[in-house]
Amino acid sequence: MSSKLEASKLALMFMTLLSSIGQAAAQTFECLEPAQNKVEERVVGGREADARDFPWQVSVQSTLSGFCGGSLVGRTWVLTAAHCVTRETTGSIPYLQPNVSIRIYRPDNANRPMGEERKVVRAYVHEEYSPDDPAKRHDVALLKLDSGYNFDDDRSLVTPATITTDRVFGVPGACAVVTGWGRISERAAPSAILLKASVPLRSLTECSQAYAGLGIDPGHVCAGYVSGGADSCQGDSGGPLVVRGGPTGWIQVGIVSFGRGCGQPGYFGVYTRVGRIRPWIEETVRRDALIVQRRPD
Repeated sequence: MSSKLEASKLALMFMTLLSSIGQAAAQTFECLEPAQNKVEERVVGGREADARDFPWQVSVQSTLSGFCGGSLVGRTWVLTAAHCVTRETTGSIPYLQPNVSIRIYRPDNANRPMGEERKVVRAYVHEEYSPDDPAKRHDVALLKLDSGYNFDDDRSLVTPATITTDRVFGVPGACAVVTGWGRISERAAPSAILLKASVPLRSLTECSQAYAGLGIDPGHVCAGYVSGGADSCQGDSGGPLVVRGGPTGWIQVGIVSFGRGCGQPGYFGVYTRVGRIRPWIEETVRRDALIVQRRPD
């Protein structure tokens, strides 16, 4: 599928999404504090997810950064974190440097990160991302695959939030889900199976207070419990934070970026706010279409 067609499909998905905003209230659900012993699903210490419920989830495996998570936002496009794909990986142009490889894997039948493989041919890191920024602003990258994944329909893709849909679905208190194969505790090994966590979105004020002086801004979204216990962890970076809503059932509001430990009380997981970088996603897909015209894969 061409990049031009993918860009058009992203726009169509957005228009369909707008038509469903009025149904948002009926599509939300509630997270309950782990302290109430009513929530047991969490990536740290967690509960197995069924990859069929999260068909957009992928594993991003790099020769430099080890492995991260990612999400399929197009049949040939993966959304992940910039710190998983550094500028040293791509240089000043999106083609990968010699001796550097990034491979994408969908889950296999046992929910392990070693299913159907694709290679990354171009990697775009947000121009304003800096690895020296402790707040990891603009922590986002787009990966172009050598060939697309085949689905029966586009429900296997997740819809990236826009500023408008983020204001409807990505509100504080909304219950979100984060998935990944990251560590099950701060000192443990990565999980062998895909895990999930249900975590409530927090207000920017709460998050700024938790990370005082760090520079939390509207480009971030935070999620988790004051009591801790449910969170993403190392190896989950780049993975999707999703909320219920939209034409395909789920909207991606965040990309796993960083946090103080994993599931520590008083600290929330910090994510790149997808609604804020949606214009960058669309512009990057358009720029890639021009590259394809000049230089066929």
